[in-house]
Amino acid sequence: MLSAGAPWDGAVNKALITLLSQALSVNRKAVRIQHDTRSGTKSVEIESLSASDVLAGLVILPKE
Repeated sequence: MLSAGAPWDGAVNKALITLLSQALSVNRKAVRIQHDTRSGTKSVEIESLSASDVLAGLVILPKE
């Protein structure tokens, strides 16, 4: 998802939190988006899940 500025930023963040919480089967409150004001980048933190757990929950493997 790309954001074109401040008016859309809140809606995009909310949609991303909803998407990730549903995909990873966690409470919405466990998903946090943090903004680095120096670089302008954002990072997502999922409480109680490791990076490998998040990747495993988001990767869709083709059926054989």
